[in-house]
Amino acid sequence: QLEEEVELNAHVKVLALQREDRDVAADTVCDVAGWGTISHSGRRPDKLQQVERPVISRDVCNHRTRHDNTITHKMMCTDSRRRDTCKGDSGGPLVCNGVAEGVVTAGSRVCGNYKKPAIYTRVAPYISWIDSVISSATGEGDSH
Repeated sequence: QLEEEVELNAHVKVLALQREDRDVAADTVCDVAGWGTISHSGRRPDKLQQVERPVISRDVCNHRTRHDNTITHKMMCTDSRRRDTCKGDSGGPLVCNGVAEGVVTAGSRVCGNYKKPAIYTRVAPYISWIDSVISSATGEGDSH
């Protein structure tokens, strides 16, 4: 919860959360942002970083040469060739068509390795829990 109220304007907006439990189509280009490392030496950026990444299907992500059937229906992946999320980006949003579809997960994979696509926790399977946490934090009654 924020310490003070935020004033919404052209540069500060509320991000919609995905409520429909369905997969984002493969090849949909999504935005991801974060403060994670930007070099193999572990250097952190001075400015928030953003990159566009295409979604890859769960079947492709689960291939034995990639994540070998560890990606569940509550997860999704994006292509990680050259530009990718990295250490320190965990918890950041994956935004597709203006809607938060996923959250960057932590992992021990090498950043930018096309054989190990970036993994995200999908938002929709957890929307009831998210709503209940927000309700209790804002005092707007019982959980949904």
